[in-house]
Amino acid sequence: MCTLTARQGGAPVPAGSAVFGWGGAGPALADPPAAPAPAPEACPPLTLPSDLAAFAAHLEIRPASGARPLGGGPLAELLAWLRFTDRRPLDAGTLVVLADALPPGLFAVWTVPRPVPTAELTVHFTDALDAAPVEDRVLVRIRTEYAGGGWTVEDSALWSTTGRLLVLARQARVLRNGSRAAHGDG
Repeated sequence: MCTLTARQGGAPVPAGSAVFGWGGAGPALADPPAAPAPAPEACPPLTLPSDLAAFAAHLEIRPASGARPLGGGPLAELLAWLRFTDRRPLDAGTLVVLADALPPGLFAVWTVPRPVPTAELTVHFTDALDAAPVEDRVLVRIRTEYAGGGWTVEDSALWSTTGRLLVLARQARVLRNGSRAAHGDG
């Protein structure tokens, strides 16, 4: 295990840790199947407003379900094909970025944006990166598992275009500006 605490102006800022396995095959357990989604080419691109997500200008986002950010839908989940607009290779570092690239799952039920900053992000890689290169896009599902008391917990999964599970991630987020866990704008 390796840990790191970065400091800025003498104060601790983000901390990180990494746990490494031994490499090689582990116990046989089937990957969870990829979320059902049409092929990326069948999904029209979505451009997020720059004031909502400036970083999204670096991504091609193709929603793979009817849910849209700020769409007021019934389920706190977004599903989309993602890739970088510059088509950079997808490695461990870029997959960490893509695990946190979509808006929070709650944005699928809300119609007005609210600040929901990440307080903690944990990313777990499968051995799929060791087995074969990753194509230039991934299917990302982000789902709010719990929201209340000023916090949310979200789970993300990333799959390759061939259905290989690449990453599982979990993050805790802070609900700001009087946000509530209820659906809608309340």
